[in-house]
Order: sequence, then C-alpha cells, then structure tokens
Amino acid sequence: MQQNKPSPESHLDQRQADLIVRNLWVAFNNFVLYGENHPLTRKAGENFFAHLEQTLRNSTPVTIHLEHDALVCEEWKVSERSY
Repeated sequence: MQQNKPSPESHLDQRQADLIVRNLWVAFNNFVLYGENHPLTRKAGENFFAHLEQTLRNSTPVTIHLEHDALVCEEWKVSERSY
C-alpha cells in the first residue's frame, strides 16, 4: 500500500483510486436514500460506471478491499474524505 507513486504494474494513481471509491460511495448512498429510479441515483450510477469504464481501459482488474480498517483501491489507501 502506497501514498504517492503507482507501482510499475499499476496504471492507477492516488487521484484515480480516490475517484473510483468516491463515485461508488455516492452511487451506493443515493440508491439507499432515494431508490433506483431517482434522478440523483441514476446520475451517480452513470458517473461511477463512466469513470470505472475509463479506468478499466488502462488497468484491469481494479480491486477494492479493506486492509487494517482502511479502504484500499489497488495499492492506494483511500482518504476517508473521499467517501
């Protein structure tokens, strides 16, 4: 797990990892709060999938997991302010 530069085998940087998790978090929360047919939920889902699709063009697969009470996307510890 790193904080600044991506490893040679990864095409994902800290900013991209934060964006993936943030977009997923917003989409999930909107779904829970408003339901699947609400315009905010649909827009959040579209934003998440658009960003994820763009990321997957360069780096597949993308993993998100918990490590010692921290959320990690690839080798990047995601800042709590991102979600």
